[in-house]
Amino acid sequence: MGAARSLEIAQSDPNKITATVLLYGTHNVDFDKVKSKILGPYFDNDEWEPVDEVQPMETNMKVAGLDVVDQILGGRLLRTSEQPLDRYDPPAAKFAWKRNLQFLKKNLYITQ
Repeated sequence: MGAARSLEIAQSDPNKITATVLLYGTHNVDFDKVKSKILGPYFDNDEWEPVDEVQPMETNMKVAGLDVVDQILGGRLLRTSEQPLDRYDPPAAKFAWKRNLQFLKKNLYITQ
């Protein structure tokens, strides 16, 4: 899911959503209602998600007291979908997928 839908779901049932991974996009919700830990891998050289759009969202999350992991990363732009094929980097995509799964395994748990 994209960032907007993921954040809307995290906000809609904050007592059950314990981990949220944002894949592309920015969106503002009432971050005071969100309780999940958030992994948001954005890149400082991404023309589709510019830093000047990501940073205000990150600031709003931190003001709300959210645990935000690696929001803005430096280095090579990584896109695993919706990218021109000449920019696809299989090792980087494998790294990102592994990182997402590790984050979810650590932070995702069942609540009643």
